Amino acid sequence: EGRDGVFLIDTGAARDTVTFHYQVVADLELLDGRETTEGRAGGVGGFVATRVGELTSFHLGGRTFEKLRAAFAIEDKGAFANDYVAGNIGGVLLEPFELVFDYPNGRLGFVERTAAR
Repeated sequence: EGRDGVFLIDTGAARDTVTFHYQVVADLELLDGRETTEGRAGGVGGFVATRVGELTSFHLGGRTFEKLRAAFAIEDKGAFANDYVAGNIGGVLLEPFELVFDYPNGRLGFVERTAAR
């Protein structure tokens, strides 16, 4: 939706493709004007209350995902209270890609899968 951010990869996130951390939700007022429902997200530190809604778009690995389900943490605790990242990504956002981890150089590649694989 027109902003850049640093995200953690959450390979266990099947339902929520993007979960925004509390401080980003508050600072960027991500809930203002957005239709949402109640939700919960779990991680280190237990469960936190979220609001679940839709992103108009999310850009990752050269691809744009539209009308994407997202969760927005509304409690400043646990795994979703990390002030150093915007949130977590997982689920359908990772499906089109093979991830290549370059640990020595601190890089991550999103290589789009082909039909032949």
